[in-house]
Amino acid sequence: MGLKKLEVAYYSPNKKKYQSSIFKNPPYEILNINGNIAIFENKIKVHAHITFSDKNFKVYGGHLNEAVISPMCEIIFVPLKPLKRKMDEETKLSILEFLQNK
Repeated sequence: MGLKKLEVAYYSPNKKKYQSSIFKNPPYEILNINGNIAIFENKIKVHAHITFSDKNFKVYGGHLNEAVISPMCEIIFVPLKPLKRKMDEETKLSILEFLQNK
């Protein structure tokens, strides 16, 4: 469950945007990934958070933008009701709204 390279980000409320960092010095160990898959502007949007550690057991985390997994990663998906996102003008974030079953 290792990572060769990854990009994580955090949301800055003051700047109303995400700031990202790229980690290029493996090995990294995945400790946790969670999030959701939703529809935003008629496209599929994955919103995932990750916690991971380096070889010195230092822990990092944030919004997962991109990752190169090596040698493997096991992921379990739990189906929920359909999710949809809408833009929140105040925060400039796409926020979740729950849809009714049709």
